Amino acid sequence: MSEMERCEIGSAANSSEIDCNSCQKELEIGRLRASLSLAGVAIKSLENENESLRSLITHDELTEIYNRRGWNEAINKEPLDRFYEHKGFNQYSYVVFNIDVNHFKAINDYTGHVNGDKVLKYVANYIEQSFRKSDIVARVGGDEFGVLIKVNRYSEDGGENNVTEIAKSFKDKLNGINFDDEDMQSLVDSFGLGLAVGYTVIDENSKFLSYEDAMIEADKQMYIDKADNKR
Repeated sequence: MSEMERCEIGSAANSSEIDCNSCQKELEIGRLRASLSLAGVAIKSLENENESLRSLITHDELTEIYNRRGWNEAINKEPLDRFYEHKGFNQYSYVVFNIDVNHFKAINDYTGHVNGDKVLKYVANYIEQSFRKSDIVARVGGDEFGVLIKVNRYSEDGGENNVTEIAKSFKDKLNGINFDDEDMQSLVDSFGLGLAVGYTVIDENSKFLSYEDAMIEADKQMYIDKADNKR
């Protein structure tokens, strides 16, 4: 065998080895990509599961709005101490509402929990629809609901908004709840089903140390409203 023939055979062998190494690397890269893809799917699945678990912890199962824990977490994302620190520069004021279902206990006791649950779901939906998507709505107790809204102090034309008037307009809408469901209307006629609403405004001159303090004041106003409804 000539020297040239031996060189050609050696060159072919080297080329074949290079091709095999190249294929092996491509296979390894393919396996790595597949593993990364599966890992990404697994991570996304875990994120979805965590989000679902999170929702179970912070949302009321019956009404599907925030529960007390969700309420506390949501409202404290903007602490009041930070709000007061920027006194004179705040563009917004806050309004806290406390809403209670009139005669709910009697409805629950005399007509059963099925009707009671139906009332709570109806009321929760009505309250949600009465406010904006950015507002925080929660079932904070048995038949008690809380709402926190953020109101721009200035109108689009540069004038100053009357935050109290805005709050009152929301209150009037809640007081005027229309139970257009036939079963609900029956409870209105039999038990005087309705809503009692109290609210308090948090502005730069407020003395509330926390949203809970404001909620206590709104609660007092709610009981005044409840007493007025009995007259």
